[in-house]
Amino acid sequence: MPELNRKSIVVAQAEHAGGETTAGEAHGAEGAGGHGADTHASAGHGEHHSTSPLAHHSPFENSLSGGVVAVLLVVFAVLATRNLKKIPTSKLQALAEIIVEGFRSFARTSIGPGGEKFAPLIGSLFLFIFCSNLVGALPLMWNGEKGAQEMGPAILISPMANISMTLALATVVFLVVQYTAIKEQTLAGRLKHLAGPVWWLSWLIFPLELFGELVRPLSLSLRLFGNIFGEEMIIGVLIGLLALLPVPLPLHLPIVMFGLLTALVQAGVFTLLTCVYLQLAMDHGHDDHGHEHAAEGHGDHTDAHRAADEVRENLPAAPAAAH
Repeated sequence: MPELNRKSIVVAQAEHAGGETTAGEAHGAEGAGGHGADTHASAGHGEHHSTSPLAHHSPFENSLSGGVVAVLLVVFAVLATRNLKKIPTSKLQALAEIIVEGFRSFARTSIGPGGEKFAPLIGSLFLFIFCSNLVGALPLMWNGEKGAQEMGPAILISPMANISMTLALATVVFLVVQYTAIKEQTLAGRLKHLAGPVWWLSWLIFPLELFGELVRPLSLSLRLFGNIFGEEMIIGVLIGLLALLPVPLPLHLPIVMFGLLTALVQAGVFTLLTCVYLQLAMDHGHDDHGHEHAAEGHGDHTDAHRAADEVRENLPAAPAAAH
């Protein structure tokens, strides 16, 4: 019995020692695996930053750069209108008058008579979008302290590279267009226009027209966002390729130069489409007035012909020519 008990104690001690060894190995394996997973995650995180230079930016930076652009435009307007004179003596006032008159003429030509009242909206949209796009055309800065595998932050990122900013601008345009349409046509006239000219097809035309009106801000925002964001992504990728070249070459320079043209084109497209939407809203409101004015003009034309005939009858006969 004592010998059996001694053997049982020895076996129990051996099993206990083996269990501790197994637990230690498992703990070591878990530690090694966790350390490897952390190392892999760190490596993947580094790869993410090295392949996506624009990932350093947050939506707040888009809003911040948009605020910088807005403040600069306000400062220019304040300085240009600080000492207004009938005959401008300062270059800022002369430049501001040229810009304002240009937008008034553009709005009158694009929208029609009365379109100059939308010149402040048209001018503000164009200048803000154009200057924001120019900010996005600035190249990224190379951060040499972090090595060739990581890019530093950009100088400023374009506010138009954020879908929230472009959607906000498009929403403002949508609200102004709908307010103008209701003001010109009245609410009942607006709904009647959306229902179409044929009453028994209104159940089909009204949803289509309503869907078309709601899609306009979405198309405006996506068009502007896609072009500007795509341009900045291409510039970021080309700058990222500099790390793979033995000699740094400005591969992004052609895209940056092309971005200057894109900044003007995209601002012009957004502004021109806004003018088209406003023109459609105002034209439908003036259709009935146009028909009335045409009828009045036709009546005046008939009265003028009748008066001319009476004058012609009352004229004395011309004397016969002498032979």
